[in-house]
Amino acid sequence: MASTPVIEVTDLRKSYGGRLAVDGVFFTVEEGEIFGILGPNSARPAAPCTTSPPSPSPPTASRKP
Repeated sequence: MASTPVIEVTDLRKSYGGRLAVDGVFFTVEEGEIFGILGPNSARPAAPCTTSPPSPSPPTASRKP
C-alpha cells in the first residue's frame, strides 16, 4: 500500500532581496519520516517551512488541593 506524503514540495524557489537562494527544489516527506533542512555550516537556515513528527501529548499534572 503506497502512503500519501504529508508534505510535498514542487519547484520551490526562494529569494532574499533579489538574490536567489533556492531554485527548483522538489521533495516529499512521508508519514513517520523525520525531515530537516541544514545550511552549509550545519546550522538550520531560515527555511520556508519546517516539519517534525507529531509530539506526544504533554503529561497532565495533578494538583493537590
